[in-house]
Amino acid sequence: MAASGEKMLEGTQLTGAYVGQPGAFTEIAFDAFLFSHPTLDYRKFKKIPTATFKGVFDDVEMGKYALGCVPMENSVSGIIDTTLDLLGEHNVRIIGDWVQVTSLCLCGLPNANKSEIRTVYSHKRILEACHTYMNLLESETDGMLTRGLAPGTAQAAALVASSKDPTLACVCSSRCAELNGLEIIENNIGDDKNAATRFIIFSKNPINLNEYGLCELKSMVRIVLKHEAGTLFKALSVFAFRGVNITHIENRPLCVAGEKQWRYRTFLEFEPDTISQVEDVLRELKNWCREVNCLGIYPRHLTKIEIETQDFDSLGICR
Repeated sequence: MAASGEKMLEGTQLTGAYVGQPGAFTEIAFDAFLFSHPTLDYRKFKKIPTATFKGVFDDVEMGKYALGCVPMENSVSGIIDTTLDLLGEHNVRIIGDWVQVTSLCLCGLPNANKSEIRTVYSHKRILEACHTYMNLLESETDGMLTRGLAPGTAQAAALVASSKDPTLACVCSSRCAELNGLEIIENNIGDDKNAATRFIIFSKNPINLNEYGLCELKSMVRIVLKHEAGTLFKALSVFAFRGVNITHIENRPLCVAGEKQWRYRTFLEFEPDTISQVEDVLRELKNWCREVNCLGIYPRHLTKIEIETQDFDSLGICR
């Protein structure tokens, strides 16, 4: 049975887990989602930082926390494979998503000088998202720049803050820098000035859309196609013949002991008109799939991002 608001949180008392530490982009997105939600009381909600993606999924599935928040995809570096894999392995339901503009900052100790930086830490995906800037910075240091990997932006900031070494820097959010006593050396260094990350919020129970109110819908399904000629075409036709727009398709390896290799789980995200249309799609997909699982029907988050062109010359770095 679908649930909404505090009913959805019974037994877990307004708690939610997010991957990362305070100041991470995931926490910022989770804050924004909770604040904008029409049936959740943001002021009473307790957010719990969690070290790993799996930890968030496990805790929500077991009922320890009511909600979980993890990144789903980045507009520059693409899908987060770990999130899809865990969605395929856990009994949870997506209740919403949130698009957060990820303005990346180069940060260091208060006495740091950009010309003396020799190592920059951050999450792998974050470093990929500011590839151009990092290459330009590396050329300024005559190739003496090392990229250091950290579990997340918040951990990278904490590492730099605790090191007391002015040659170390990190890429993180402005809030992360503030929490760790770092100074922003350069603002908005991403390859795409409009770069954003989409986060999903999930629960053990589905959301009650009748209580949520009027909204446009999204849904995600996980399927395993029958290993027969034409099944992909027929599965996609289920959406096409109903005029349903598919916004995202991803494949992930299906690893089952004793079965053949090179089988896949396919994740499809789409924009249905109604809940009954989703139910109709699920029924029809079963004709062409070995497995069909609905991962959630949820409100479509609308975001307006003013498109700007990145200008590295304005940052004082020569190409």
